[in-house]
Amino acid sequence: KWYQYSHPDGATADTGSSNPISDAFSGWSIKNWARKFIAEILNVLFQAAALCLDTVRTFKLIVLAILGPLCFGLSIFEGFQHSLKQWLARYVNVFMWLPVANIFGAIIAKVQENMIINIQNGNLGGNEFGNTSTAYLIFLLIGIVGYFTVPSVANYIMNVGGHADR
Repeated sequence: KWYQYSHPDGATADTGSSNPISDAFSGWSIKNWARKFIAEILNVLFQAAALCLDTVRTFKLIVLAILGPLCFGLSIFEGFQHSLKQWLARYVNVFMWLPVANIFGAIIAKVQENMIINIQNGNLGGNEFGNTSTAYLIFLLIGIVGYFTVPSVANYIMNVGGHADR
């Protein structure tokens, strides 16, 4: 019955030359398998980068929230006046990780959207933009690197250097 559905034109089965393993892999080459493997790894790393950023951000915000009242109390003593400014700067810096990551994600999504539109209109050479295409893999790499640079970009917004104004 399987053969009837797979060959509706009524062709006869050639039992001597048919190999079920080669039939299963006939549409796939080693290059396609490698691309699929790389795509899966990059997808996992991309999701892991975003999850790591969110987890570290949440942990740091919890620690900073616990230490906030302590820094506020210590700032009244001589020599500890800078601790409140440092705590506030660190809190704002870590808090800015999420908006910076969201802006980065929006930029990546917009570039991918424009690329898909150009491919559909026939402006780019290439007939598909699937999850194993080279452009998609490149954007996953850009996303992974970009997510790990979010803390340093947030440091541009609120610098948390160790120097205090006295």
